[in-house]
Amino acid sequence: MNQTLEDLVRRIDKPNVRYFRVSDLMRKYAEDDIDVATPDGFHYSVELHRRVGEALAREIADWA
Repeated sequence: MNQTLEDLVRRIDKPNVRYFRVSDLMRKYAEDDIDVATPDGFHYSVELHRRVGEALAREIADWA
């Protein structure tokens, strides 16, 4: 699914449509452990949520 979405974003080819990869953040801040990243099996941990928000905010600020 990730590859399909990434391909779709590439085909749309507009600067305001981007693919934001979270897996790199999971590797960095949750030691690439899905159980640490999603302690209830679905939702990101508080720490990962914060890190995703910070990274996304940087992307938006750089773009804006």
